[in-house]
Amino acid sequence: MKKQLSRHSQIIIFASSLSISLILSNIPTHALTVQEVPNPRQKNSGWVTDMVDMLSPEAEAQINQMISNLEQENGTEITVVTVPTTKPSSTPKAFTTELFNTWGIGKKGKDNGILFLVSKGDRRTEIETGYGVEEILPDALVGSIIRKQVTPKFKKGKFEAGILAGTKSLIKELETKATQTQTAVSSETEHPDFVIFLVLLPMFLLMIIAFLLSLLPVLLPISIFIIIIIMLLEWRGIIKTNLNSFMLKKLRNYSNNYSGSSYSSSSSSSYSSSSSSDYSSSSSSDYSSSSDSSDFGGGDSGGAGAGDDW
Repeated sequence: MKKQLSRHSQIIIFASSLSISLILSNIPTHALTVQEVPNPRQKNSGWVTDMVDMLSPEAEAQINQMISNLEQENGTEITVVTVPTTKPSSTPKAFTTELFNTWGIGKKGKDNGILFLVSKGDRRTEIETGYGVEEILPDALVGSIIRKQVTPKFKKGKFEAGILAGTKSLIKELETKATQTQTAVSSETEHPDFVIFLVLLPMFLLMIIAFLLSLLPVLLPISIFIIIIIMLLEWRGIIKTNLNSFMLKKLRNYSNNYSGSSYSSSSSSSYSSSSSSDYSSSSSSDYSSSSDSSDFGGGDSGGAGAGDDW
């Protein structure tokens, strides 16, 4: 009888110990700060930091090559990061924004950076975009890419496939819309003299008619005024775009400073002293030379982007 009780006690103790071990194994034991995440540009001049081994060496090499090609074409910088957790940050979004600004992803002055972050412990995907790519990649489009290309594959445990699909979708949007923008600008400026001629011709005809009718002193000021209005309207799009971009950036900078974000003083200052000065304005205009840089270009995050749980 005593032997049976002793055996039952041992079984109970063993089962209890096993249960406690399983419970403790699911509790995160390591907090991660952005300073502990290896910068891929400094580590191996790449664009990928895979801390939880979601990617094979072949997939990582493929992503690095795709991003390098994009960066050489139009200067956009994308970095892909996988982390075990984003704790102790308040949210994965806060961690992603802080990491983006600490590294300064994107070219300085152009702010054309993107951070594609996957947190395995949080089961969360975040994509952060800089000011310069918000028009090409608005929040709604970024969210759609995550929900359609990334999350379904992650739910099936296909992390490598999801990261590859998400990266390819981002690059496709950046390449397609950048090409469309360049084509539109080219078509508008291809025959500037002819456009001006068409605008001014009616005015000159009106002036000739007015002269013949001896009404030149009356109609001349009106004609000049109309010419000025037409020329201003020709450039209204450029003026409006520049003003909107300027005001948007100023408002967001004010919002970030006012909210007292933890990274606004420490992260950006440490980065500017170490790497922003190394990435001069010449590298912003010469994309081919920037691929050999050992750091990112000193871009700024607009706080935009999207995320999704899986």
